[in-house]
Amino acid sequence: MKTLDLRTEFKEQYQGSNLQKIVRNNPIPIKYTIEGIDCYFFNPDLFGLMDFKIKKDGLTPDDFAIDYKDGFQDGLLHLREKEEITVKDLRNKDFREEAIQQLKRILYEREFKRHTKGLLELVFKTTPRIFTKKTIYNHGYWNAIVYSIDELGEIAGLEIGELQNQNVKTEYEEKKTLTHQQTEKPKSELSLRQIALIYVYSDKQITEHNGNEIAKEYGWTSGRKLWQHFNFYYKKVNRKGLDATEKKTKNKIKLIESVVELLPTDKQEKAKDEVSILKKIYEAEYQ
Repeated sequence: MKTLDLRTEFKEQYQGSNLQKIVRNNPIPIKYTIEGIDCYFFNPDLFGLMDFKIKKDGLTPDDFAIDYKDGFQDGLLHLREKEEITVKDLRNKDFREEAIQQLKRILYEREFKRHTKGLLELVFKTTPRIFTKKTIYNHGYWNAIVYSIDELGEIAGLEIGELQNQNVKTEYEEKKTLTHQQTEKPKSELSLRQIALIYVYSDKQITEHNGNEIAKEYGWTSGRKLWQHFNFYYKKVNRKGLDATEKKTKNKIKLIESVVELLPTDKQEKAKDEVSILKKIYEAEYQ
């Protein structure tokens, strides 16, 4: 079994390094594409160690990237296959509360690892110093569950308070990375993704510093998620390329189309052109 022990290196070389400072300033979750698969890290130090340029006993942290990817892919199926929770449950008034309580037990109570209570503590506060295939696979799996809950909550329109444990102050609240960032219904009908796209096509910037102010203008209370969406859509490939599934690609086309008329007249042409390109790619791939 391949094993990479980084306990000494973590303490003497990684901790306090420029690499650690850089990754801790990244918006969470951090995206890492492995063999064409987009994986996400909610623990910046684990991401930093995966990028740590060190070779020991013939192994590097990058040798375990595939294990993380395999775990992440399997973890994305956890809610649907193991917990039997779908967005329909959260949208159905008869099942919504039960589904929310089940998600909260996953986040705050269940022991996915001995002596660790709740998935949030495990994902945000546990950084493996000894890399093995199973250890890194497990962390990929656990991060994928958190990512799935994040995505599920956003699609279902959950407010951040609905998944919080009021008796426990966690990274979930402090980093504001899961579900929606609002504590009340937005005054605007625009989603955070629409706002981000409007700024991208209008050649305006959303930064870590002005994100909150912009979000509040549209009735949202936090700009962290808005900033993440802006960074994502700022890259042309994320606007003009196919997404993982036909449905996601179709939804992206509709999303971009929804902001065209909201743009200044002189900025609409670019959005229209990208929609046209994306539609042609979509038709070639799926029709």
